[in-house]
Amino acid sequence: MTAPTGGQFCVTGLVLQMLVGLERGVTVVIDRTGQAGPALVAVTMRLEPPSGGDQITETPTLRLVEQVKIRTNGKPWTAGEIAGEVLPDLLKAVRDVEDRPTRYRLVTDGSLNCGELVKLAARLRKRELPDDALAALDDDQGKAFKYGAWMSERGYFRALMQRAGATDPARFWRLLAGLEIEGDLTQQYLTARIDAVLGEIVDAEEDVPARRHELLNRMADLAQHGGSITAASLLELAGLPVSRLLHARRLPQLVQERLERDLATLGYEARHDVRETPRHAGRDLLLIDLPPAEWPRDYDSLDHERDDEWRARSTSRKRLLASCVKLRSCWRRGPRQQRRVDGSRPASRHTIAGARNMAA
Repeated sequence: MTAPTGGQFCVTGLVLQMLVGLERGVTVVIDRTGQAGPALVAVTMRLEPPSGGDQITETPTLRLVEQVKIRTNGKPWTAGEIAGEVLPDLLKAVRDVEDRPTRYRLVTDGSLNCGELVKLAARLRKRELPDDALAALDDDQGKAFKYGAWMSERGYFRALMQRAGATDPARFWRLLAGLEIEGDLTQQYLTARIDAVLGEIVDAEEDVPARRHELLNRMADLAQHGGSITAASLLELAGLPVSRLLHARRLPQLVQERLERDLATLGYEARHDVRETPRHAGRDLLLIDLPPAEWPRDYDSLDHERDDEWRARSTSRKRLLASCVKLRSCWRRGPRQQRRVDGSRPASRHTIAGARNMAA
């Protein structure tokens, strides 16, 4: 097998960068944490900014600066390599005054071997920035960090500063305190995340790949000039109204609210429900276990001779047995009338038949 050329690596890096930027934009454009339900979020993507980093994603509550790197030698990233090849560019994006929390992230398809750097970043993140950054670092414990040789916290911080070419300890502190590292990221993973969002907006599912390619091409055009665009505007340019995404996310809540109103109107009380709790076998799939003795012989008919009724989800007899829905009389509205002596049933019954829905 022929080894990839330098040009192929360059294209791979560009594709990964565009996928990362698009995934960040479309996956945070909807906020699902609010009590009032999903809401649109103002997301701005800056591509190839002159201030440092490959791309910047900004929301009202967060600024994310990312450096995207592919790994060409198959070796894990070490703390020294990250300090020498990644931190200098991210350091340019550190502002003297931040108007919102900022994260500086290395994104790579390579594996990681930088546990000591991650540990130092986690320590600094828990502290307030002191007036004298170096003096505030511990220098007593000489075996706190391994960087070639054992070092103290202050010694390790200084070694990383030197490797990154940094001269301002306070500025470098802010960078490390906001540092995040994401490794082993694949194009397949990013594509799946993007397609999951686009699938809720497009008219037909088969249109997803074409729309994704169109969005990536538009982002590449913007990157040539260091442009910026909101996630909503980018989707609109591709004929994808972001309002559809908002509606799709609100739909489960709307259905639940309507169902609760209807059940209240019918007088349904959960404590009278004799059915077992259904088992969830996966996304959008509900299993109902039926004993073989209760399987219907004919899926296209309704058995009115028993209390149990059967409804076919399809007119085809080739449907799986699990596609049948069993109707049980379980929503009790009043005391059940006694059977007559001759065994016949009374004219009216104080129950409402409840159906258990399932997706085959």
